[in-house]
Amino acid sequence: MDWNKTYAAIYRARKDYLKPIFEIDPIALKDLVGMESQKKALYENTLNFIQDKGANHALLWGSKGTGKSSLIKAIFNEFKEQGLRLVELNKEDLFALA
Repeated sequence: MDWNKTYAAIYRARKDYLKPIFEIDPIALKDLVGMESQKKALYENTLNFIQDKGANHALLWGSKGTGKSSLIKAIFNEFKEQGLRLVELNKEDLFALA
């Protein structure tokens, strides 16, 4: 995987393969309304991570359609030029990471 040519990938455990993703939804943080505290918390945590400062793992939870994926994409779009990379994996593939 050449992370200089793509910013994101999908992991497939069966093939032990990272499939590059070349197009990410162009959603921006300003597009997300009604989740200001969540945006701020995840933005600051990701900024700390990018700057190699203390950062925490993040777990987003909620019902379908509440903006979890949109928030991840917006944060990713904010920081991808600073070295942040994104790997999507299905819950079925988690076992392969153990």
